[in-house]
Amino acid sequence: MARIFSAEFDQLREVLVTITEVDTAADLQNATVWVSVLPEAAQERTVVFLNRHSGALRAALFRAVRFRPIPKLHFRGDTTEARAAKIEELINRLPKPENDPAPPSSGG
Repeated sequence: MARIFSAEFDQLREVLVTITEVDTAADLQNATVWVSVLPEAAQERTVVFLNRHSGALRAALFRAVRFRPIPKLHFRGDTTEARAAKIEELINRLPKPENDPAPPSSGG
C-alpha cells in the first residue's frame, strides 16, 4: 500500500505516511488503516485526503494483489507515538524524588 501511495498520489510526497496497523473485518468487506503522518501538523489533512481517495487506492490494490475481496478502506490517524512522546515529556517534568535513607534494620 505504501508503494501505491507514492506512485499514485503526488500530494503524498510532501509528507511521510507510515501504516501502523490494519484492522480487517472478519467478512473482509472493510478495513481500518491506521496511519502516522510526519510532519504531525499534516496528519488530519492527509487522513482526509486518503479517505477521499480510498476508492482509487482500493482499485490500485485490486490491480496489485491477488487477494480478493479487496476491502473498503477507512483511514484513521494513529496518534500513539505523539501521545507517548507527550506522556514522556510530562514524566520528565516531574520533580525527581530525593534519595530516601536506607530503611532501619530489624536487628534482634
